[in-house]
Amino acid sequence: MRPMQGLAIGAIGGYLVGAGVWVVAGRLGARYEAELSAEGAGESPPTLRSQGGLVSSGALLLQAAFALLGGYVGWKAPGAAQGVGALVVTGLLAAISLIDWRVRRIPNILCAALVLWALVQIVWLGRPQPGAAAIGALAAGGLFLVVALIGRGAMGAGDIKLATALGAILGFPLIFPGLALGIVAGGLAALVLLLTRRVGRKGFIAYGPYLALGSWLVWMGAMGFWP
Repeated sequence: MRPMQGLAIGAIGGYLVGAGVWVVAGRLGARYEAELSAEGAGESPPTLRSQGGLVSSGALLLQAAFALLGGYVGWKAPGAAQGVGALVVTGLLAAISLIDWRVRRIPNILCAALVLWALVQIVWLGRPQPGAAAIGALAAGGLFLVVALIGRGAMGAGDIKLATALGAILGFPLIFPGLALGIVAGGLAALVLLLTRRVGRKGFIAYGPYLALGSWLVWMGAMGFWP
């Protein structure tokens, strides 16, 4: 495929993925919002109810970002499998991040989709190796489970499931730099929120977006999209 043709196809594919991410995040987020309302949560996080449709400013910005990413991926990808994989992984992680950031929930169905894609990667891309994927999932999930038990709520069940899914996607040992980047990014974000008094010392922040970001950067690098 010619570079310009790949760029155009990638941009269109990225735009469509961005639209799908917005719809999925809105619907799943609305479901969690309804659950929070039913539980009578006192201090609720920002909700997705007012996010708007596909022509809202947020949706258009997300679709434009994905179109740009898709164009880059289509131009840079060494093959169709890597290009499709980049959009699928980015889309799933973006949807998880949007939902966790807005309603502090990580949907099981999206974590399961990441694990399913890990299986597709093993067959289609030949990476990670099955053993590396299994070890990565067990190591990441086990590590976050220990942190949750020791920290008494420092990590939620959703974070543990996400770490497990990310371990399957990246495999061993790449999961460790991915999680490390995410933890550092989350720590810096927490520090900024504390300094600006947007959260208190006993407040909670969504770690899902930062774990997703760190792992995404490592995954994209491993696939050859940047040094």
